[in-house]
Amino acid sequence: MRPIVNQCPRYKKFAKALAELCDDLAKQMALDAEGATRMFKVVVKGAASQADATRAARAVANYDLVKCAIHGGDPNWGRIICAVGSAGVKLNPNKLSLRLCSGQACKLGDITVLRNGAPAKFDAKRASKVISKKEHTITIDLGAGKQSDFCYGCDLSAEYVRINAEYHT
Repeated sequence: MRPIVNQCPRYKKFAKALAELCDDLAKQMALDAEGATRMFKVVVKGAASQADATRAARAVANYDLVKCAIHGGDPNWGRIICAVGSAGVKLNPNKLSLRLCSGQACKLGDITVLRNGAPAKFDAKRASKVISKKEHTITIDLGAGKQSDFCYGCDLSAEYVRINAEYHT
């Protein structure tokens, strides 16, 4: 096979397949965490910089209170926004928005829970159904720029805590 030396069609096909493979492996790792029952994708849009987008997405995905709320099926947007706030990223409080979506196909549709910095009216039972799915997406718009990034995370269940509390080196 000839080596790929430029961004020809073969390069683009390979790059797309490699990205899909890596994305699938990342999802499998999140779902394979000891005791995890749900995985979620945090998408951050409207960031002032790429670094801010990455930092905010990781902050939400790694925030224990968000992980616990997701395990409990609680669409607690306050915990999500608290995680964003703790990331130290630039944001516009008057443009800050948050949506929930079930899976890639958004079968239950996007549910906006925070719009332009204010709580939105939403069906809490429907939002809880989205958060309770095995996979869902949290999309946050920081309203501060045009950069975006994402991060995967998993819930924090009692089983996860038990397994890791009993683990000794």
